[in-house]
Amino acid sequence: MRDEPPRGAVLFPVEPVALRDLVQRSGMGFSDVVALAEVPATTLNRLWKDPGWNAKASGATLHQLVAVVPLLAEYLAGVGFTARAERHLRVLAAAGIEVRFPSRVEADETTALSNALGVAAAISQGGRGELLRRLGLGWNLGHDRFIDALFDPGPESLISTGGEQLLSEAAAVQAAAQQTFSVSDMVGSGVLAHKLTKYGALEGDRKYSEQTMHSAFAHRSQVIGGLLRDDDMDLMRRYRREVEADPLLVRNERWSLLTFGSGQQLPKDFSLPAIAPSVYTEIVRDAVTLNESYLMYLTSVAVPGLCSIRPLEASVRKRLAAAFAERLSAGISDAELRRDVSALHRRLLG
Repeated sequence: MRDEPPRGAVLFPVEPVALRDLVQRSGMGFSDVVALAEVPATTLNRLWKDPGWNAKASGATLHQLVAVVPLLAEYLAGVGFTARAERHLRVLAAAGIEVRFPSRVEADETTALSNALGVAAAISQGGRGELLRRLGLGWNLGHDRFIDALFDPGPESLISTGGEQLLSEAAAVQAAAQQTFSVSDMVGSGVLAHKLTKYGALEGDRKYSEQTMHSAFAHRSQVIGGLLRDDDMDLMRRYRREVEADPLLVRNERWSLLTFGSGQQLPKDFSLPAIAPSVYTEIVRDAVTLNESYLMYLTSVAVPGLCSIRPLEASVRKRLAAAFAERLSAGISDAELRRDVSALHRRLLG
């Protein structure tokens, strides 16, 4: 008998299960469903013992059943995830690329994981438009953990065989880049450049020249990738000076911080969306875990930029202060950065 997943987790693949078995696991019977869901007995009888019942039920019937049988929503989500993932896996297998699934995937992470697999399939097929669309969606929908794992050659990688091949193919897609016009494509192109820079497949002087949001976003993407790869303090100091001198880079910083993982549609006019709680959650985590050049980015660019949009609430100030205090206790080797973090920590405490 197959083990049940931990509460809130999903096993892969989700095998087809007859409606009868799902109903019985929910502590109900045939007549209970007929009464509560108000589904005709003849309709339910036709679906009852069929493992493929979900593909044969009408949309209205599915809605009625999900409303009264507790396990159905989770099961249908798992079946949908399995179908999407297997489609992408077939594409990758044909290219000689094998995927290593995480040991545990939460139910609310399946969309992010299937999108990351779609990113890998699009790279393998050279589908630039599909690739940028998926990367753009991943940016604002919070899929970065799984998308990053496609490019990461370390133990957290989603790719068990063919990782270097996938990285090389992604670099080829980037090298053949054409001008992007939509905001989604701009973001997708920037994310691709960021990942390739972070994992060493893209080099460049990262100079910012054109006075457009597209250029500003691409520049920031490569700078952040370089910081995470090389812990380059000189690069960070140069970028800080650029931001201080250029209102367009300031606007791009704000827009980027507020749209990343926001769950909101990307504003096509580059207006600033509402500040989502996830913005500060990311900063608190990164302040403790990432390298010193990125810590300098947080203290000198990101946090001041967010404060300029709206004063920090007391609870946020407390969380940020605790994170920077923890980093100070762990030790900061760069003297200038240590002074800056200490000064920011004091300001946060009021």
